[in-house]
Amino acid sequence: MRKSIIEIFARFSKRSLHFKQYPLDSCNLLWYDISTTKIRPFLPRDIRMHIFEKTRSLAHPGVKSTIKQIASRFIWLNFRKDITKRAKSRIHCQKNKINRQRRARIAKDKEINDRFSIINTDIISPFPTSEGKTYCLTCSDRFTHMLDRSYSFSKCDD
Repeated sequence: MRKSIIEIFARFSKRSLHFKQYPLDSCNLLWYDISTTKIRPFLPRDIRMHIFEKTRSLAHPGVKSTIKQIASRFIWLNFRKDITKRAKSRIHCQKNKINRQRRARIAKDKEINDRFSIINTDIISPFPTSEGKTYCLTCSDRFTHMLDRSYSFSKCDD
């Protein structure tokens, strides 16, 4: 067991990871990586699936997001490959995967044939006070593009 752990960390050392040991109790050690600003523990095989499920159950992120979330907190050998395989094999993820997004059609305006058949109105505010009025009601005809903005009022007008 000790030899296999040393071989694993020898493979990791080629990837610029720096491992240290932390004694948990009399016979167990926790290995962790200190190559980044966050300390990332090396996860044993039996805990990995639990961590994966906890991360995925929060919001069902995509594969890349799951890898990013787990990689920022934990480390193990071939974790990207493991996470990708597990995410793609989950039935829930396969059912809800969007394979192709449909583009929305461009909305077409109605053809306008008569003057004043469609009138747009808007309230423009606030303006500097003039004769106690600060708001302006604008009306425009879509056919002629005629604009009328002669209506001004204050907030208290009825």
